[in-house]
Amino acid sequence: LYASFAKGVIPGEINQAYIENSAFAKRQCDAAGVVPFLPEEILDSYELGWKQQLFDNRLSFNLAGYYGEWTNKKSRI
Repeated sequence: LYASFAKGVIPGEINQAYIENSAFAKRQCDAAGVVPFLPEEILDSYELGWKQQLFDNRLSFNLAGYYGEWTNKKSRI
């Protein structure tokens, strides 16, 4: 039996499309909730598993379950 946890981080960045817009377009973006700086993305990943060998190593199997929780995922919608 085993368990693992991993945390992954993608740093935040400047929203270049927002920065390059005109003042009018920026006001429209502001009204729509578009932000000039994108936050970092964080992924918490969990895994539980079981590895087993039976009958003098003639039969082996692996069973695993994964779950990931992704926050601040960037999207174009």
